[in-house]
Amino acid sequence: MKLISKNQIKNTGFTLIEVLVVLGVLVLLVGAGVTSLVMLRGKIKKVAFEEIKENVMLAIEKARNRAATGFGSHGHGVCIKDGNLIVYEENCNSSYASNTNVLSASVFDISLSTSSINFERISASTSAGEFININNKVKICISNIMEIPYGQPCP
Repeated sequence: MKLISKNQIKNTGFTLIEVLVVLGVLVLLVGAGVTSLVMLRGKIKKVAFEEIKENVMLAIEKARNRAATGFGSHGHGVCIKDGNLIVYEENCNSSYASNTNVLSASVFDISLSTSSINFERISASTSAGEFININNKVKICISNIMEIPYGQPCP
């Protein structure tokens, strides 16, 4: 049996300090990645909300323009039917209800101040004070298609 002296033993492996430094660097990298993902998720939600808000305003403008130009033989408007915001002619349940510019009203909690918002044919007038509420954050006043903070009355 051969004896090994202390000089012949090679040190292999990592010291405790080296392991702790590597773990510290990994913790910093993972923390930065998680923070970036959380921030990205918030930005995606904000962009989606802005897109929905813009589409709601376009649907209102479409209904108002159709009524003002005398398109069809009835007034036009917007309503929520089967969970969707739709543009219609005559009334929400008529055969003239259009599936163009359909928005899912349930995704962003879109609600109307009344069951439907109607624009009179040619004059495109509507009842004062009507609005569309999105997520209890934004109120879009119908009379001038203007966005105001939630909780404030339409002018």
